[in-house]
Amino acid sequence: MKDLLNKLKYKIDIYLIIFIGLLALILLFYINYSAIVSSLFFIEGMWILSFFILFRIAITAVMALIAFKTLFKQEKIHFMDISFLFGLFFLGLTIGKALDLLYKLIFFTSENLTKLKLLKIRYILIILTSAPLILIGLNLIMFIKVKQYEDIKTFKNRTILSIIILLLIVCIQTFLVLFAKDITQLRLMLICIHTPSLIWILFTFIYAKKSQKIPQINSVIIGVAFLMDLILYIGSTVIMPIKQTSNRFSIMYSVLAELFDLIVIIVIFIGYYNINLKDKFFFKNKGERN
Repeated sequence: MKDLLNKLKYKIDIYLIIFIGLLALILLFYINYSAIVSSLFFIEGMWILSFFILFRIAITAVMALIAFKTLFKQEKIHFMDISFLFGLFFLGLTIGKALDLLYKLIFFTSENLTKLKLLKIRYILIILTSAPLILIGLNLIMFIKVKQYEDIKTFKNRTILSIIILLLIVCIQTFLVLFAKDITQLRLMLICIHTPSLIWILFTFIYAKKSQKIPQINSVIIGVAFLMDLILYIGSTVIMPIKQTSNRFSIMYSVLAELFDLIVIIVIFIGYYNINLKDKFFFKNKGERN
């Protein structure tokens, strides 16, 4: 009975996050309705970019659904469960990409102040989206010399410490984003915030592979995905000033960037779901099968 009530609590919390996210998105799209319509009908290529981003949103939403479905198949669930944390990560990607779509739709047809406010919301969501995976790394470090479930009291205390450290990181990063004075400064803030986060997450899964502390996922595949993401992000920070000048950006560049990002996300999902590509796509002799 206790486990059923716990599952119900988690379901309510997840539905609440989704409801708040959808409500916020609906309000933001409604407020910027005229700018969106103008962009769609007067900016060449915007329909193509919008459909591609919507396709990506649908894919990440399905990934989040699968992660949460996997979570609720367990007899007991905990907020440090991998499926819960990855579910939040994919859900954050879904909502964040919807915000990114809105930003691109109003880029040519709104004032800089409006774009700055929306971009701050987007960047805060990037911080929150990364938080579950950062927490995995913090928790792994807390248990370097301790078996995670060997001592319940130690487990709870170190998990609480991990959460406190994460909250401090999120608060500091959010503070930096909120007090950026313009879009250029805001983008520099994101580089200073997001690059260390990606490096941390990358080394989290390298360590997870080495220590075999998260055997239910493929840490190598996830690590490779985040290495790709880090390289692409650093590359985009160099290319962006060239592609985005005089308050304009390239539609084709945006489509290609979305395509590469989607590939990275799919690789991350494969690593999370621990899909054995060799078993899936290559036949074995019957004597080799379990």
